[in-house]
Amino acid sequence: MVQLIIGDKGKGKTTHLLDLVEKNLDKATGNCVYVDKSTKHMYDLNRKVRLVNSTEYPLNNKFEFMGFICGMVSQDNDLEYVYFDNFMVLANMTIDDLEGAILKLDEIGNQFDVKFIATVSATRDQISSKIEKFVTTEL
Repeated sequence: MVQLIIGDKGKGKTTHLLDLVEKNLDKATGNCVYVDKSTKHMYDLNRKVRLVNSTEYPLNNKFEFMGFICGMVSQDNDLEYVYFDNFMVLANMTIDDLEGAILKLDEIGNQFDVKFIATVSATRDQISSKIEKFVTTEL
């Protein structure tokens, strides 16, 4: 399962994502991971949520990033939620790459029962119709 929080830069997507982490933590029965490009939000997250700073790993392109996610899923059978703040920047991809990545995440999520929730700096008219169904929040 994939959920997208979309909107232009500076519209409050990260704040919304952090609120969603807290809300979902109450009902989560498995592990939660928050992937970001820094440790800036370390103190905004509950200690039960693992913060992963993606810049600590040699992720140079979208293929390496997707491999990283698969590795994360394969190493934690109790993984329930994975949150991505600014997904396209984390994954080193453009808006043209987004559709394939989201469809792949959905496939992984369905196979391993993991929920992926990501912020994307884009508007509804910039994303493809194939992934529009994953948009849960537009800011």
